[in-house]
Amino acid sequence: MTRTLPLTPLGRKWTLSIHLIFVGLWFGAAIAMVLLIALRPPSFESAESLVVHCNCVKIIDDYMIIASAGGSLVTGLFLSWKTKWGFFQWYWIVFKIAATVGMVCFGALFLGPWINKTAEVAAKLGLQAFDSPAYQSANSKALIFGVLQIGLLATVIVISVFKPWGRLSKRPSV
Repeated sequence: MTRTLPLTPLGRKWTLSIHLIFVGLWFGAAIAMVLLIALRPPSFESAESLVVHCNCVKIIDDYMIIASAGGSLVTGLFLSWKTKWGFFQWYWIVFKIAATVGMVCFGALFLGPWINKTAEVAAKLGLQAFDSPAYQSANSKALIFGVLQIGLLATVIVISVFKPWGRLSKRPSV
């Protein structure tokens, strides 16, 4: 079995920098999206205004969150693979990987479709979307679970800094 070469110190710094940029973009975009949902006006002057609002939330999800969450996951896995930290040597890294994969999957399977549903219903029903159970349900779920995602992402960030748990295995790192 061939062993891959670890990153050089400079390569690790560049990869970590790119990883942190992705994490920051993901965190900021998630906050922006949740704020747009939470601070939505109780009424709009026109159906077009509601559609634009829903499409703004959708654009943040489609272009910022998907890209930055994916970039964060890929660079995080790359760092685990190419540095001494590894994938399964430290409890805090196992938690970070599991939480990130969970957030990406939950976003793809649930949050994204809920956000798409609000935009779809708003485009179809206009201002009557506010009376639609499909719109209300999708919007509420996107808000509640969006806040929970932000909380979990913040937890992952804090764990990255404090590295609170010890080694998973007692074998020496190579």
